[in-house]
Amino acid sequence: MTVLPTDLFRRNLIGLLVTTAALATLYLTQYRTDWTAYRNTVVPEHTAATGGTVSADGLTWSVESTRYYRQVPGYSFGTTLPEGTGAIVVTLNRNGDVKGTICNATITDGARHWKAEGIGFSSAQLQPGTTDNCSAPGPVQFTFVLPRDVRPTAVDVLDYSGQIMVRLYL
Repeated sequence: MTVLPTDLFRRNLIGLLVTTAALATLYLTQYRTDWTAYRNTVVPEHTAATGGTVSADGLTWSVESTRYYRQVPGYSFGTTLPEGTGAIVVTLNRNGDVKGTICNATITDGARHWKAEGIGFSSAQLQPGTTDNCSAPGPVQFTFVLPRDVRPTAVDVLDYSGQIMVRLYL
């Protein structure tokens, strides 16, 4: 005795195949790039261990120095930080061809993140030979204001879209 599939079964099977193909096409053409872009804002593609270096996009990155201050250094006309906070100034070395990339940085203790301060009274004056702009050659300096009891573990350098270019552990 042979059991033949019914017309309803065949139509359901064809519908399932068409729906699966449509969903796969939608994922591959629309959502895959968005998911990758989001993931790159959370998980870095390039990391460097404490004291190490990492190469990304033709540049080799490393931490030159990390300095802790109770007040923002370099301003003598009354810049005070909120009670219980301090300034951390991180200088990063870059070797290679600087391509004019716009960047920013965040610092993390593993659970929380703080953005680098912009140009102004909460940002430390630049050390000679450093820059606060990834599009200029030379070491890059970032100033972070965060609670004094926080011990940061890493600095993330972000591109203009917020994706992590490199993570450097302190």
